Amino acid sequence: MRKAKFFLVAILLLHVIFLLNLKFTAWPEMLFWPYLMLKGWLPYRDIAIAHTPVLLADLTIFFKIFGLGLLQLKIYKKTHVTPSAWVRVKYPHFANLGLTDAQVLKVARAEGCDFEEESFLRAVRKFRSGG
Repeated sequence: MRKAKFFLVAILLLHVIFLLNLKFTAWPEMLFWPYLMLKGWLPYRDIAIAHTPVLLADLTIFFKIFGLGLLQLKIYKKTHVTPSAWVRVKYPHFANLGLTDAQVLKVARAEGCDFEEESFLRAVRKFRSGG
């Protein structure tokens, strides 16, 4: 019994260390909602979503071509996330919460995006001007 507890604690500790060093976050809705859309469900009618449908449509098309899975989601994130794309999709949600641009940039960086401050702020200015 004592060995089993030690083994469990060791596995949990190893898991925590692994998670702390992992930069990629696979949000469940980024896999589940496109999966449902591939099965014929429609956003806002069949699925209650909190994001704009553009991201979901883009993900659904990507998953239709390359298959559905974590590896594909990682590839999608590496190939598609630019400051302007991130700002278009996520900035309105954080701005509505009253976060400053610097705080929103920290959120983007916490999600693993390596945006330079100037390019991010330029994307925010373009978004605010309606461009």
